[in-house]
Amino acid sequence: MNWDNYWKNGNKLKFDGYNWNRTKEVLGEMLKDKDECLELGCGGGMFMVFLNKVLGKKVVGIENNRNGYVLAKRNLKRYGMNAKNVIFGDMFYDIPLKSECCLSFGLIEHFDDIDEIVKTHMKYVVKNGLVVISVPNVKGIKDKIKYYLYSEFFRRYDINRNIDVAILKESMRRCGLKDVDGLYYQLPLLPNARLPDMFKIFENKIISQGFVVCGRK
Repeated sequence: MNWDNYWKNGNKLKFDGYNWNRTKEVLGEMLKDKDECLELGCGGGMFMVFLNKVLGKKVVGIENNRNGYVLAKRNLKRYGMNAKNVIFGDMFYDIPLKSECCLSFGLIEHFDDIDEIVKTHMKYVVKNGLVVISVPNVKGIKDKIKYYLYSEFFRRYDINRNIDVAILKESMRRCGLKDVDGLYYQLPLLPNARLPDMFKIFENKIISQGFVVCGRK
């Protein structure tokens, strides 16, 4: 995919509604004993801002697309964060960084070898640190409908459609992570749509918009 075009127009940062509240709840629980995070493929910096402003974490991001990197720096400045915390570089090379937690959002599904991406997360984590990987639910009903209607468009994203909670949990265990756990979360809603918390009973492999899996090094 041409990520230059994807990032050039910027993104809106508004952490409101059911899905953002669920993201806060789920990640807040996973990261409750961590003060800092390193995000791989941070793109325009949306989740860096979320992790800092909503969850109160110190955060550094790595991005290898120039437009995404520039946008992330701009977004961090806009929200009073240090733009130097965005690093322009390739996560597969030895960038000398270690963190209590290495995470990514919508990254691993763009690669065929998910073990390699899990191990790449692991190399940025200190001993007993956490790897957290959040993924769009490519096997969910929303994604299947979108793919059916706009298959030519979505092929440009080079998405590995053979990934779900069970497969990612198995990969993490195979790579040596411990205490592996994961769940489906979020619902296929309009951005910032509001629903009562009781609707999380409908979060599952078929309906949910995303899932997240974590493991300890």
